[in-house]
Order: sequence, then C-alpha cells, then structure tokens
Amino acid sequence: MKNSYYLSIGEPWNFEGPDGQNIIRGSIVKIIGPRCLIYKANHITKFDKGSGSFLALFPRYVGTSFDDLKKGMDITINGILIEGYHDTMDEKELEKEKFVIIGSIRT
Repeated sequence: MKNSYYLSIGEPWNFEGPDGQNIIRGSIVKIIGPRCLIYKANHITKFDKGSGSFLALFPRYVGTSFDDLKKGMDITINGILIEGYHDTMDEKELEKEKFVIIGSIRT
C-alpha cells in the first residue's frame, strides 16, 4: 500500500488548514485493522476541538474497509483527532478521542 495520501475534507465545510482549503496532506503511519488506521498530517492542523497532526481514520460506511485503498479507490472516512497519540493505542481507545472531520482519503 502506498504511504502518501491526502484527505479531502467535506465537514467542517469551511475547513482551511496549512495545505489549503478542504485538504490535509500526509501519510499512513499505522494500519490498526481493515477499518482503522493512523494518519499523520504533514503539519499540525487546528480544529475547533483542538490541534495536532495525528488522526485516526475509520470508513464511514458499513461494508467498506481500507483494503480498498490498495485498489486505488477513494474511501469516505470519519476522522478523529488524537492529541496524545502513542503507538500502542488500539481501536477502542481511539474511538474515545475527538471527532473532527468527515471526508475521503485519496492517493
């Protein structure tokens, strides 16, 4: 799987970050499972609920997994800001963090 991806942000609709309007550039740093991965933005990004560079991404729709990224498909995602990321966090622990975006992950 390719490592460098960008997030196209749909919500919040007025998102603007260091990479421009409605976009966050970065890379996948850890795949926790077919429905959870850790994404690291190239820059610290500010949201209404905090700031940071690590996001936990989850497919928005049932039946979708990140395995589809290998096929070059865009995946609609929910993103959760992780302000205190550490490599041992699991999916259940990540789901307790702050939801910040809806969008898609693309190559």
